[in-house]
Amino acid sequence: MYGAASLVTAVLASVRGVVAPTAGLREPDPSCGALGWVFGAPQPLESPHVPVNSFASGGTHHCLVLRVG
Repeated sequence: MYGAASLVTAVLASVRGVVAPTAGLREPDPSCGALGWVFGAPQPLESPHVPVNSFASGGTHHCLVLRVG
């Protein structure tokens, strides 16, 4: 997802209080441990903070942390 789309998705998640499932993830690999994957159905947002990561070619990376409320 691109920067602006990621930001909109994060804002909507914080306003609605849910985290959308990861697209295409049906079952996490057990060797990944307990990373808190969201798959199958949306889950309640349990933190007032929502991270937004944006990665671009050429080494340009940005990370924002939004706070709900």
